[in-house]
Amino acid sequence: GNTRANALLGLSVVEWSSSRYDESLRILTSNASLFRKITNHTLKGFYHNQSAMILRNLATERKRSEYFQQAITHYEEADYHFTLARNTVFRAHVKNNVGFLLFKLSRFRKAHEYLDHARRLTVTVRDKVRTAQVDDTRAQVFIAEGKYAEAEVPARSAVTTFRKAGRQGFLAEALITHGIALAGLNRTDRAQFVLQEAAEVAHG
Repeated sequence: GNTRANALLGLSVVEWSSSRYDESLRILTSNASLFRKITNHTLKGFYHNQSAMILRNLATERKRSEYFQQAITHYEEADYHFTLARNTVFRAHVKNNVGFLLFKLSRFRKAHEYLDHARRLTVTVRDKVRTAQVDDTRAQVFIAEGKYAEAEVPARSAVTTFRKAGRQGFLAEALITHGIALAGLNRTDRAQFVLQEAAEVAHG
């Protein structure tokens, strides 16, 4: 059962990475009974996490907010199983993603609660890159709330961490967040410089 479940997850990821979201989701939903039967909590967590990621993409692609809510439900199931599996890193990842989805639904206060929890978990395992990911999400929430001064601090921190770690993909995204925060503070010249760097990193 575990071997088949692992193979199905891999196949779903392949379809997802090729943007074939419906097929990726079909693989998981048509084998839901298998994932209910297995006893490996890590695999169960990956099943729900993958389901949530697909629904998140579909929600964005089709502008269907109910998919966001379904994704949150799957993320919460994933968190439950990763807790039982004692996997702190994946729990932090899930909490950060829930915070992001709640921000997309304009549920800002709840989003901050999940991000608080996510950050505590990443600090516990001393994972600076994942902490920076949470900081970048936090900055995006503050921007959505129009709180640009509050957004600028975690955005700048995330940029510094990603630059030191050499994580170019994350760095480009964090630079965009930082640039938007600076623009919101009317620091136009600095914002343009940061956004230009984001473009250069993304195309580098």
